[in-house]
Amino acid sequence: MTDIRKQYIRMLYPIGRYDKKEKTLINRWTKIGFLEDVEELDALKMCVLFELALIKLVEIEKTSMNNEAYETAVFPVIRRIIPHLNKDIVVDIRTILTYVKFKYPEMVSKLLSEFSYVNNIDCEAEATAEISDELIKILNKN
Repeated sequence: MTDIRKQYIRMLYPIGRYDKKEKTLINRWTKIGFLEDVEELDALKMCVLFELALIKLVEIEKTSMNNEAYETAVFPVIRRIIPHLNKDIVVDIRTILTYVKFKYPEMVSKLLSEFSYVNNIDCEAEATAEISDELIKILNKN
């Protein structure tokens, strides 16, 4: 079993303090600012999902020449949804990646046609927020 899978299982069934690998993982994502204002209980879950997303995106990149715009939205979506999910929900990273891949371009196009944005960053942020809200509702329902 890979270290990431072990950490995911440990995250589901916590037994106390973090071990050295978990602390390293949390420190890595903290340094780049992805865990700012995140509760400690959500931090490991978020880090593991970030790592799994990173692995999947690298695999996709190796097998495809596409430079998909949705890839930039994956991490902010994970960052937004984790604190709002019911604590007993196990999130499959493939669900998030697939949802964002299909909804993100559609959402950006819709927003660009409806509103005038000063720059694309505002539009991308709004699309990420709307996709996150949709995913929270979907995942909390199941």
